[in-house]
Amino acid sequence: MQDPYTHKAKINSQTNFQANLGYDITDNFAFYVPVGVSIVNYQIDTDDRYLNDYSITKKTGRESAGFVGIGLSYQIAKNLVLNLEYNKFQEIEVKSSKATIADRDINTKVNLDSVKLGVAYNF
Repeated sequence: MQDPYTHKAKINSQTNFQANLGYDITDNFAFYVPVGVSIVNYQIDTDDRYLNDYSITKKTGRESAGFVGIGLSYQIAKNLVLNLEYNKFQEIEVKSSKATIADRDINTKVNLDSVKLGVAYNF
């Protein structure tokens, strides 16, 4: 038997604005703390069924959340830098209005952590 009520939230895209506060340990190795704000575009899908009544909704929205993390960078060559970064985001509130049979709103909180590995070429 299918669950009479389900909902799922999906992060579609994310844009970050951040500042890196850091310290150069050596000429090639640095430690930094990324601090910033992220704008998250999401989709929430709801499926509510009871007997012959049902409500299926797909809603999108946008929320912002602050984040803080920790990062390391290593200069591999003169113009080439390798970065490893972990960020912890504030809870992101995902909302969908009138998403159930009873026209109730859905509010859920998403915990988001990210790990980034990057390579940068400095001109």
